Amino acid sequence: MNVAAVLLGSGIGLAVGKRLPERLQRIIQEGMSGNPEIIYTKSMLDGAASVAFASSLGIGVSFAAVTVLVLQGALTLLGAQLAFLLRAEILSELTPPGAS
Repeated sequence: MNVAAVLLGSGIGLAVGKRLPERLQRIIQEGMSGNPEIIYTKSMLDGAASVAFASSLGIGVSFAAVTVLVLQGALTLLGAQLAFLLRAEILSELTPPGAS
């Protein structure tokens, strides 16, 4: 198989999967809250999927794993930069009147 095709296919499988919005929300939530438990669990699941992909697709999967690591790391850092949105004064300005 072509390494580029394996990189693209397994990278999409690992990074996107079936639940892209949920994955992005959890990555950014981890960056904002500082609780890495979600990322550790997801990393273990991605590692198991990588082993399954690598058994049938070969070495290109390891390149995809690096790509996923960079993508998820960048989104976690973005979440850490957006943590100021959780301050009480910001939330009070974003919450409509009468909402609890």
